Amino acid sequence: MGDDYDSGQLADVKIIANTLQRYDVNIQDKDIMAVNPSNAYYISGKFLMAPLYYEGDIEGLCTYKGISDRIRAYAPKYPTTTPLSNLRADYLIYNKGLAKHIPQYSFLFDPTSESIPDNFRLIYQSETVVVYEILHDVSIGD
Repeated sequence: MGDDYDSGQLADVKIIANTLQRYDVNIQDKDIMAVNPSNAYYISGKFLMAPLYYEGDIEGLCTYKGISDRIRAYAPKYPTTTPLSNLRADYLIYNKGLAKHIPQYSFLFDPTSESIPDNFRLIYQSETVVVYEILHDVSIGD
């Protein structure tokens, strides 16, 4: 089967897993935000479910900003014991499957877009998926 059978949720999953495992030797300690938990499984990282109906900015999406503690507590994640204060993505996988739910972030498919925050570093790109590293606590211009 191709990547179409899951509505694009696992587009390029093996290539992305390979890329991130080579890029980040501590990937097992990193939180991967995606629409499908299989992404994190293949990468061997932790998982945070991307909020499917989020209306804030892209940086807020990666930290569940503005989402109530009750919803944050029930948000799919692995490990399930992750404290609510630690819900913060280190990597964001934005693909056509996720774009169906939150299309306002489709500018992520264009790495030259001025809408992409300075602390987002492009790691992987294809026609159907992009992967960004989210640099936290980094000064603009670093």
